[in-house]
Amino acid sequence: MLPKGIVAPVQSGPIGGGKSTSPPKYSWHHNAYKPTTIERIPRAEHKAYGLVQNSLHPNQKDGLKKLGG
Repeated sequence: MLPKGIVAPVQSGPIGGGKSTSPPKYSWHHNAYKPTTIERIPRAEHKAYGLVQNSLHPNQKDGLKKLGG
């Protein structure tokens, strides 16, 4: 069973859509190589500099930008 802190942020919102908030210490990441894929990754990694940042956001773009968001 997953802890409530992980499950609560991914449950459907009041109109059936997903909540925009991420679990504590995590970020939602739109995969740059598969823009329609959303991943939950540690916030520290999502904000990391250097090679990690370049692998998550090649050319400083993420999947959300590729989707037009």
